[in-house]
Amino acid sequence: MKIVLIGAGSAQFGLGTLGDVFQSEILQNSHITLVDINEKALEAVYQKGVRFLERNPLPYTLSRTTDRKEALVDADF
Repeated sequence: MKIVLIGAGSAQFGLGTLGDVFQSEILQNSHITLVDINEKALEAVYQKGVRFLERNPLPYTLSRTTDRKEALVDADF
């Protein structure tokens, strides 16, 4: 499954939603694409997510982009 979080550069929304997804058994093995127009904020949330997954071996993968249209290709709705 591909999950797209638009506006993920917002620490409260991005990190909070990642935490919710990481706790979900039904969403395991999903790829999560983080999207935001603010590259610096997006990168900060992405790096925190990557570090969390490095310390906690959960079955998720992450990517990030500022291109909303690119992110939505093959996303599950």
